[in-house]
This record gives sequence, structure tokens and C-alpha cells, in this order.
Amino acid sequence: MSETDVFSAIAHPTRRRILRCLADRGPASLTQLADGFDESRQAIRKHVRVLTEAELVQLQRCGREQQCVLRAQQLAEVSQWVSLFEDHWDEKLSKLKAFVEQTSRAKPEREGSMAKKKSTNPSTASSSAAKKKTPKVSAVKGKTVAWYIGTLKEPQAEIVRELDALILATAPKATSSIKWAQPVYELDGPFCFLKAAKKHVTFGFWRGVDLRDDAGLLEGTGIKMRHMKLTSTSDIQKAVFKKMIKQAVQFNKELGDPSR
Repeated sequence: MSETDVFSAIAHPTRRRILRCLADRGPASLTQLADGFDESRQAIRKHVRVLTEAELVQLQRCGREQQCVLRAQQLAEVSQWVSLFEDHWDEKLSKLKAFVEQTSRAKPEREGSMAKKKSTNPSTASSSAAKKKTPKVSAVKGKTVAWYIGTLKEPQAEIVRELDALILATAPKATSSIKWAQPVYELDGPFCFLKAAKKHVTFGFWRGVDLRDDAGLLEGTGIKMRHMKLTSTSDIQKAVFKKMIKQAVQFNKELGDPSR
């Protein structure tokens, strides 16, 4: 297992640029990489070391120099995590499309009238400027899992409701909250999450790759995360899930926050 978390490794913009550079040009030496950056060779070496520890880059000896080789397959965990938000994106894009279509049908006179009002009313202009400066607040900030369940249709609502009760009963010291637009359960860091989709509910674990899974329920190709998809409450195997939850909590206790 890698010493550095993939998400931590790609958090720095320079390391992301290094990965992009290797993806575009192929293997490159440290000297070749450093030539494309304003940072010193020593700084690039440190960034490459982090990427190597995360198993995103592999060093191969080529003559007197070492070549940095991209290991793109290690980014599968990132892709898997990002895919959890596809339904959220689809909803936002649908709303954006509807807004654009509605705006495009608006009468020119209305646009001209609004422009005239703005030019003759300084207070309106000041108000608009103030609104633009107001920081955006997440629509789900401070929301609870109960609220999240209330936004769902059946059977997803009942699946999430039963899993939520099972998780908190198994790990009574854990906290639950809405993060990344989904229920996240934490104890010494996040250990599992739920995500409702159109036809199923995803039940995932941050350290899923380390969990004992005799029934072969977990899927995924990432370095750490694994998940399963449930389509009805009959898919909830309480005895099996309890063991996984306890394992996940124990791993966090022993190894610390998996998101850092």
C-alpha cells in the first residue's frame, strides 16, 4: 500500500502539472521535468518523491538517470470518488439547461427595460454589486442525514434509513453529517459513506480495500476505497455489514484519518 494518499498527492497544483506533463510527453528525467517549471530541480524532486510514494509515478533507471513514468491506473480511486457526484452534476446541468432555454426565449424589450432601470437607478447598481461580492454558501451546509433521506424517493429512502440506523448502532460514537452532498460517517476520520443514485444506493468505505470481504460484496479498483450497490432493503446483510463497519472503525483508530 502507498505511504501517501492519492488525494493528498494530487492536492498540490505543481504535482498535478507533473502528472499532466508525463501523460502528454511520456517518461521524463528529473532534469527534463524541471526545465518546464519555474521551481528549482530540488523542489521538483520533492514533488516527484510524493508522487512516487503515492504510486502515481514510478522511477526507472535509464543509463545514468532515472526516468519518471506515469502510473495512471492509480488515479482510478479518484475517478471512482468523483463518479459519486455524477447524479448531482446531472441535476445541476439539467437546471442550467432549463435556465438557458428560458433566458433565450425572453423578449428583447425586457432586457432593454432592465438595462435602462440599472442605468437610471444607482441604488440598484450598488445592490447588484453587493450581491456579487456575497460569498456563496453550500445549499446542504448544516443539513442532517434525516434531511437527506427526506429528499429521496423509495426504495432509496428506506435503504439509506436502515443503513444509517445500522451504522450508528454499530459505531455509537461515530458522527454523521452531509459532506460532498452525501451522508458521511466519521470516527477518527471518515470511515464510510452513503450515496443515493437513481436506481441504487452506494454504501462505501474509505479503507474498503483492507476490509475482510468473504462474500465478495465490495467493488472498485482504487487504492483504498471500495463500495457496494444496494437496490433494495433485502440487499442489506446486517451481520456482514456490522463486521465491515467495526473493521473500518478499528482501522481508523489504528491508522488515523484516511482522508489526510
